[in-house]
Formats: sequence, structure tokens, C-alpha cells
Amino acid sequence: MRPARLLALALGLLVAAPNDAPAKAPSGVSLPRLVLERFRLTNGLEVVLHPDPQATQVVVNVLYRVGSASEPPGRSGLAHLFEHLMFMGTQRVPHKQIDVIMERAGGWNNAYTNEDSTVYYDVGPTALLETMLWIEADRMATLPRAMTARKLALQLKVVLEERRQNYVDAPYGVVGLLLPALSFAKGHPYSWPVIGAEADLRAVRVPELRAFFERHYSPKNASLVIAGGFDPARTRKLVRRYFGWIPAAAAPAAPRVPSGVGIPPASARRRVVRDSVHLARLTLTWPSPAAYQRGDAAAELLAVILATGKRSRLHQALVIDRQLAADVSAYQDGRRLGGQLVVEVTLRAGASRKQVERTIARVLAKLVARGPSEAELARAQNRLETASVVRLQRIRHRADLINQYLAFTGRPDYLERDLARYRRATSAQLKRWAAKLLVPGKRATLWVLPRGKASKTPKTPRPKTPTPKTPTPKTPKTTRAGLRVPKLMDTRPALGKLRRPKLPRVEQATLKNGIPVYLLRKHDLPLLQLRVQLRAGLAEDPPRRPGTAYLTAALLDEGAGRRGTLALAAALDELGARLQTGCSYGNSRVTLRLLSRHLRRGVSLLADVVRRPRFAPKDVRRVRGQLAAWSRQRRADGLALADIALSASVHQGYVYGRPRLPTPAELRPLRRADLQRFHRRYYRAERATILVTGDVRMRRLLPLLERAFGRWTPRGPRVEARRPAVLRPAPVKTKRRPLVLVPVPGATQSVLRVGELAPGRRSSDVPALRLLALVLGGSFTSRLNQNLREKHGFTYGARAGFVLRQRRGLLRISTSVAATQTRRSLEQILAEVERLRREPVSAAELAKAQRLLVEERGARSQTVGGLMSIADNLARFSLSPASESRLIDAVLRLDAKTLRATALRYLHPKRLTLVVAGAIKRLRKELERRFGPAYVSGPDGL
Repeated sequence: MRPARLLALALGLLVAAPNDAPAKAPSGVSLPRLVLERFRLTNGLEVVLHPDPQATQVVVNVLYRVGSASEPPGRSGLAHLFEHLMFMGTQRVPHKQIDVIMERAGGWNNAYTNEDSTVYYDVGPTALLETMLWIEADRMATLPRAMTARKLALQLKVVLEERRQNYVDAPYGVVGLLLPALSFAKGHPYSWPVIGAEADLRAVRVPELRAFFERHYSPKNASLVIAGGFDPARTRKLVRRYFGWIPAAAAPAAPRVPSGVGIPPASARRRVVRDSVHLARLTLTWPSPAAYQRGDAAAELLAVILATGKRSRLHQALVIDRQLAADVSAYQDGRRLGGQLVVEVTLRAGASRKQVERTIARVLAKLVARGPSEAELARAQNRLETASVVRLQRIRHRADLINQYLAFTGRPDYLERDLARYRRATSAQLKRWAAKLLVPGKRATLWVLPRGKASKTPKTPRPKTPTPKTPTPKTPKTTRAGLRVPKLMDTRPALGKLRRPKLPRVEQATLKNGIPVYLLRKHDLPLLQLRVQLRAGLAEDPPRRPGTAYLTAALLDEGAGRRGTLALAAALDELGARLQTGCSYGNSRVTLRLLSRHLRRGVSLLADVVRRPRFAPKDVRRVRGQLAAWSRQRRADGLALADIALSASVHQGYVYGRPRLPTPAELRPLRRADLQRFHRRYYRAERATILVTGDVRMRRLLPLLERAFGRWTPRGPRVEARRPAVLRPAPVKTKRRPLVLVPVPGATQSVLRVGELAPGRRSSDVPALRLLALVLGGSFTSRLNQNLREKHGFTYGARAGFVLRQRRGLLRISTSVAATQTRRSLEQILAEVERLRREPVSAAELAKAQRLLVEERGARSQTVGGLMSIADNLARFSLSPASESRLIDAVLRLDAKTLRATALRYLHPKRLTLVVAGAIKRLRKELERRFGPAYVSGPDGL
């Protein structure tokens, strides 16, 4: 995981910048002042406090300045493996207890490792703060004392499954394994992947881990940020109490680039490999400046101008004009020792690789020769302005950003200076940096091609990162082996008073034409989200035209009113806004996020998109082709194939059994007239609801909505939605459960999906079902995750949950396991389901699940998106504004007896469908012998 820097985040959040249309440079958004207090303990630990009286949570963020760049030769992946072991417990907090303590109070924790640092973060109610500090201090001081070969063996299995899941089996995952060695020369600290090579990981021994801890995990090599709702004076005392006694070991020397090491030779910077994908992908990289150094901001702005959004240069050339690509993106990956400017292009089926490379070369040459226009620069700056506000919504993200600023710049208050780097940029500066960075002779090129296609390129085996064979590093004398730990650490702090989180107030109104309006206000940041939701989902597809609803929604942002595709993108870019369209089984929706000062213009644009889409024939053809390309690619992904097969098997003959993304065959016959007909029939005022969250009051909002939507009147006869009857559990009629096998060539893991029908969202059993899901697989300490990951090491993670829709739902258990452990994993899943039926949930499990659910509901109020999910549920399921509060009341009243009765009613191993996606030829006999005859599914679950 990379440091979450502002513009890097913006790349995935906002729409694109046009090349030539006029745009206004940002005048400077009014960001809230971050109250920061910085101090240093005598042992060298840097501490920053960021109190926020409005926050209902507190975050403890500990950054250690050690990442994969600090790994010795022959031990790639060591830093990330050690991150896993930090959660395996100490003598005071044994294995699993860290997570148990956190979750029982409604908190949670996690960590990430990148090239330069490893970051651990704890999130929870303010009452948990002292406990968080005690846990982090305990493992900073004493972790090696509890380190064992057994713990190492277990987490090694987990990390190897993570590697298989995210790199080996994931479509295009091979890019993450190969790109470092293509971009950085041998010997450079960034020339191997953070996840490491399997052989290196298997070679690690406990003494090395202890030495690694002593070298890197000390107060002088760490920084601590505490953010959220807490008392600063008391927290200062707690920090000194729990961290002040830890000895000040010397900080290790920072990694550096060896003299003469730069980029690999030209012959080593181009590679073509094959993978289990349907669409070819090209990845290009160029050496670029280090994070926050001179030229870093210019590289980020160039990435936006090049390949972010419809009006970006590469998107226009490759996706819109020549239609050679399904998608294009770019980003600046700045790190401590240098960076890389990255461009990724996913080709359309049949597109010429040579044409793609030539087109990119022409676009880059033009940018280098002429530089970007003032309009392009202004729109990129607008993008950053909105992204800076979006980034500050979650207190967890704020804490992480503050610690990154401290680690990279030495200034936790760097936010305004960070933004100023982009505001001060000029087109002339970007032209100079484009010429300096985009040098063809420094470029690395990686092609990932589909397997089995006609090509002279040989099938390439999965890469193993080359690392020199070296003896096991010698273990230095530890400085904390005989450390005397003060008695204060022997007692876990008492938990403070847990409070029920404050839920947002729901305001309602109705436009003169009958459209309902929901408003959930949040005024701490100048940010808004607006959504028009329509009862026009997949259930309304014409019987002979499946895919119509989805394609209609996909075309809404391709031109509306008087604006074509690029003109609409330009209007949105000028506001720094993000427009999204989507289609589910019951609804279509259009969502707009923007700064609150742009509300009037935003509402006008939203009305155009919803009411007056253009459906230009050329856009219909282009978007239809893009969706067909992604549909093909999705059917090469084992995760997607397993989900499709489960839904198709459980929801046989029902709309929920169809994949939401239409197949190429479904898309092929759809024409402009089909979309226009569907839009006239279902995009109507009486089928619409308007949802608004964020920084606005109803008295300002309603007149703008009336002007834009109030004259939207029905035309033609009213159309009633087709809705099935409410589902009731069917009696078990068979002794054999369904077993569905999905072939995924070359897979090293089995993707497992297990599920059965569940009731709809308005069922009175929903509170109990939510708690059952949390106990079974809804948190890290849930039964499935503890069994499959923490006990057996079969998987990187296992989850369970109920997908609750209007009339019927789905219990879905999901995990990816080592292929050799497929049968045993399914047996363990079935055993856990049966245990939930057979044994009452313990009082501790019940209380933990209740607290987690209560805290999760409260945490959604941190963002406009979280508030939108609340509003969306209220509107979609016709729920009372008080439903959130009633859900919490109902959850807190539940007892173990009621949960067991609910489990007996809805969970039955003989009703469960078992789906296995992977190398089924090797597994079929074993699985059929244990679970009965299997059905082999196609890519559409049929």
C-alpha cells in the first residue's frame, strides 16, 4: 500500500481535465485548520496530537521508518512478513488478544508496508484510547520475547496465500512482481516487490526477525500520531506513561541508492509476458522525482493531464478517438529515494499493440514539444482542490496523512504547503518537466498478453524475484532482551465509558411534482454529494433486450442537454466535480460530488444528465464496446467467476441470478433507440428520489431542486415495476447440497463461495442476521477468519455477510485458499455454520458483535459517502427516518437464544451452495467424493 498522498488519491476520485476548453484556476478552498501539537519524548519518539472535538472516534497511528528498501539481500518481503507477526501477540497480550480486545470495544486495527515505511493504526471509540496506547507500547518494547517458530510458520502460510491471491492469481497481478526490476536497476532498494519472493520468505528464521526488530523497531525510528475526539492534556500524560520508559536505541542508517545504480540497461527494460486475462495491458514507467521533492508535484499534474478522465490526452486519443483502449490511467509514484511516472493502458480486444505504442509516443511528443495548456493546468488544480477536501473527511486518513508528512518532510503541518506546490505550478514549468521526465530512452515497458492467443511470444512462467543467495544475516546483540518492564504495563487499562454514537438527523421534503427529497447535513467540510435514484434497474430490462438498463445508465455521462461527451466533462472539470452513474437490480442512480460553493451549477448539470441524455450513436457504439471488453475481462477473474456462479445457482430463474455487467452477446444488439425507449419509460419524476448529503441547508437546497427538477412531469401512462413476492425460506427437500465448479486455468488458489437464500431488507429478522454475520465472518476475530487464517493458515482472509435486497437476500461466505486445502476449507466452513446452529453464541461474542455494529453505524457519519449510504437505504427500502436508531435498539436487545433460533431458521448446511473456482481438473474427484456430484459452470454462471 502506498502513502496516501493528495493528488494520487485524486486520480481515482475525480473526473478529467480537457485540453482546450476555458477553465478557471482554483481560488483556494477554505480548508479547516488542523490543530496540531508536536513534542518529542526523551527516547526520541516523535509525537503529534490532532484533537478534533467533533470526532466520535480516536485513531492511533504508529509509523516505523522501515520498509522493503531496508531488507538485506536475499530476504525480500521480510518487512511485510514482520508486519504480520506484529499482530501475533506479546507476553502480556497473547496471540489473537490484540484483535479481541479491540473488537470487544467496537474498535479495529490494521497495518500496511511499502518501500519506505510500515504503519500500524488502531481505530475505535475514545474510551479505547488508553488501551490502544498500552498495546502499541507493549509491542514496541517487548514483541521478540513472544516470537516463536510456530507463529512464523503460521504467518508465512498466510503471507504466501496473500501473495498468490493478490499477485499470482489476480489478473495483471504479475505486473506488481515484475515492474520493480524493470524500473530500477539491480542493487537499487526499490528493485524488488514489497511482497517479496517466495524462496526468500521461506528462508526467514526467528533469529533474523528478532534482529530486524531490534534494528528498526525503536522509538527513535518511529513517530506516533493520535487524532480524533480526546483530551490533549490527559493524552500527553498517557503517551509519556506508556512510551516514555522504552529505551532509546540508536536509529538505523536510512537506506540509500548505491553509487552508480540507476535504471536497468535498455535490454532489461522491456518485457512481454502472458497471464490469465482476456485483454492485453501495457504498463510504461519513467524515473521521476522523490516524494515532496522538486518536480514531484509537476509529475503528478502531468499524470492527470495525460491520462485521467475523458478529456485527458491519452484517454481522448486511445479510448475516444481511435478506440484502441478500454481504459487508460497514469500516476506519479513518488517515494523517499526516487519515484516513477506510470502509465497503464488496457487494450480493446483485437487492438494493435504497435498502434497503441505509436499513438502514445505521438501524444507524449506533443506534450513535450508544446507543454500543457493553461486550461489543462487549471483543471488539474481544480481536481486537487476537491481531492484535498475529500481526503480530510475520515479521521483515520487525517492521522495517516499527518504521519506521512512528518516522515517525508519533517513537518506534520505540511498540508497548506503541499497544496501550494500545485497551486504555484505553471504551464511553462510543466513543459520543462515533461521534457526532462518523458525521455524515450529511460522508459520501461511491460506488456501483459492473454494466454492462448496467436503470438510468437512464448508463455512466460510466473516470475520469481531474483535475489542473491546469501548466508543468514548474523543476529546482533539485542538491546531489549533483558529490559525491565515497569509494573504499569502488567495491567490492562480499564475501558472508558462507551457511548452510543450520535446518528445523523434525516430531513425530508417533497418537490411540487412529488419527487421526495432526503437531506443529511454535515457542515465540517465544504463538500456535498447529490444523487438522483430511479426505479429503473435490471428488473425493468425488456425481456428480449437484457442489458438495456445497464447500458442506459452507462451512457448518461456521455453527453447531456446541449453538451456532448467532452463538453460535459469540461463543465464538470471546471467545478472539480466527480460524476458517477450506476445500475443495480432494482435501481439506476446518478451521483455527483463537488464543493458546496458549486451547488447551483452542480444541480443544473445533474438535471441535464438525468433528464436529457444525448445517447449519440457514436457514443453508444464506443461505450458498448468498452463494456463488452470489461465483461470479457471480468470472466477471466476467478473472484468474479465465483460470485457469478453463486448468484446464478442460488437465484435460479430470478433477476438476481444474472450478472449485473451484461455479456458481450447481450450488449451486441442494443441500439440508441432501445436506450431512448427505456429512458422515456422509466426515467420519470414519479420513479425518482433525490438524496443530498453534506454542507447545505434545506432552505437553500429546495429552490435549486425545484428549478432543475420541479417541472419534470410524467409523460405517457404510468409503468408499474415488476417485483416478486417476498421470499420465505424453502423447506430442505434434498440430502445433497449443490456443488458448482468453475474452471480457472493456471490458478494456484481456489476461490470459494458458499451461500443460500436469505430474506429481504424489510424482514424483522434483519438485526439478528446482521449479528450472525458478524459472529460468523464479519470481523477479524470472527469464527471463519480465526479458523481458516489464524488456526490453519489456509487463507489471507475469510468473510461472511448477508446481501439484503428489496425482496430477497443472499448469505455469502467468501475466501480464497491454497488449492491443496480446498476440501478441508469447505469442511471447516460447513462445520462453522453447523456450530452456529448447534451452540448458542457466547455472551462475549454477542457483546462484541453488538458493539462492532453500533460503532460501524456511527462511523458512517464521517463522510458524505457514508451519509449517502444511509439515505440510499432509507429511500430504496422505504424505511422510516428513525430506522437506523431502531436497528441499533433492536440489536442491543437481542440475546443468544434469539440468535440461535434465527440461525436454525436461515442457516442449513444442506441448503448451502458450494462454489469452487480454480484448477478443478485436479480437485474434482476429491470434491465429488466428499460433497457429491458437481456441476461445471460456464463464465456466466449458466
